[in-house]
Amino acid sequence: MPVIYVDTRQQKGKHEEKHGWLLSHGVSLERATLRTGDYRTGCSNVLVDTKAHMDELAANLTRDHARFARECDRASEAGCRLVILVEEDVEPWEWTNGRCRTCKYRVRLCCHPRQRGEACGRYGTAKPTQGNTISKTMASMSAKHGVIFDFCDKSETGRKICEWLGVDYDRGDE
Repeated sequence: MPVIYVDTRQQKGKHEEKHGWLLSHGVSLERATLRTGDYRTGCSNVLVDTKAHMDELAANLTRDHARFARECDRASEAGCRLVILVEEDVEPWEWTNGRCRTCKYRVRLCCHPRQRGEACGRYGTAKPTQGNTISKTMASMSAKHGVIFDFCDKSETGRKICEWLGVDYDRGDE
């Protein structure tokens, strides 16, 4: 039975769908402390780090950029390739961030009724980071730090992790 190591910092209960998929397809999961990424195998130089959605990726690429770059560099220094797997099937350049930077609510729920992407009526802050900016930052991170970005639907995350790590899984009725 193939084994995938899962980082101990992964929050329990938040990854049940993908972990359930992996277990039901004959893949064993073992918790281990990983310096970089969320998933790895003993025989692959690929590390997979999952992001729940584009909002999380956008925060990593903007607000937490320096920390995120260090994580990418740690993977590279260890001779590994870091794959960021975003669990949202979206084209990044078409993505629209609808959050107000100050009050953090989605635009539809924000301070004052207004159109998506405008400045926050309550705080007057600039509109949030949008897909074209995220796409450019992703391209820059790939070129400078060797990180790979991939996107999939949440129901496909387990399969994509196996594919990136080169893990054979029970295909069942597929």
